[in-house]
Amino acid sequence: MEVRILMSSDSGHQPYCVSLEFEDSLVRCNCDCPDGIVGRLCKHALRAMGNNKEAGFDSSSRTRIEEFQQSIQGTQLQTLAREWVELEQTAQTTKKRADLIRREIKASHVRIGRSGTGRQSIYVVPHPPESTKDISVEDVSEDFP
Repeated sequence: MEVRILMSSDSGHQPYCVSLEFEDSLVRCNCDCPDGIVGRLCKHALRAMGNNKEAGFDSSSRTRIEEFQQSIQGTQLQTLAREWVELEQTAQTTKKRADLIRREIKASHVRIGRSGTGRQSIYVVPHPPESTKDISVEDVSEDFP
């Protein structure tokens, strides 16, 4: 069975054409994204094999992907592809949360400065003051582990 679909790119550029063919327990994957063009197994093919609901398929592609899923039903490939999709989604969620926390810490509890040697130093401020003008390095470095 062969499936051809269009999948939106993460960067918002034109959609990529993904082709999956399942025959004799082998899957052939092709994608016209930069990784796919050089023969790498790309995230677009993995998302299609894993039936990622958030992958940016149109409704006709969704139907073809579901048909492809039926052809690989119960195989190790299906299990691994679905696990990859779950891990990718977890990683994206974790990265977004980490970025948010980093911004919150930077905005309220961290002051970054340079020492006389030009090296960057980070000082943790336990309770951010209204103004950093009144804080000396000695005041903050005591709280820095």
